[in-house]
Formats: sequence, structure tokens, C-alpha cells
Amino acid sequence: MRDWIIMIIGFLVLVAGYAFQVTDSIITSSYSSPLYGNAGTVLQLIGTTIVIVGIVILAIGFLKLIRRSFFSEGDIAEPIFR
Repeated sequence: MRDWIIMIIGFLVLVAGYAFQVTDSIITSSYSSPLYGNAGTVLQLIGTTIVIVGIVILAIGFLKLIRRSFFSEGDIAEPIFR
């Protein structure tokens, strides 16, 4: 259950990052905005960073889910060579 929560949080962070990027593109495309024409604004950098963090959180949750699904707790803790 915790793995799904981590994956949902990662997805929500990913959506928030895309929302920052869309907001930036709307602001920079508006003629009345002082940021009109600025392609590399701070909002875009923040959005890209949040998207990357969301992808990392999503990947961590997915890898934890795979580990719990295919390996039991004893399999991972045992040494390979005895």
C-alpha cells in the first residue's frame, strides 16, 4: 500500500511540474505580460525541476513495488555465496 502512495505522490508532483510549465507558456504568450517572448524564465526552470523530481519519486515507488512483488523479505537478506 505504501508503494502505491509513493507512486501517487510522484504522479501528483509530476502534474504540478507540468502545470508550472503550462502556466509559464500561457504567461509568456500573453501580449500584456511583461514576460512576453521570454523563453527561458524561472517558472519554466522550476517546472522542469519539479517534473524531474516527480519522475524520480514515481520510479522509486515503482521499483519498491516490483521488489515487494517479486522478492520476499528473506530472499533479499540472504547472502548469495555461503
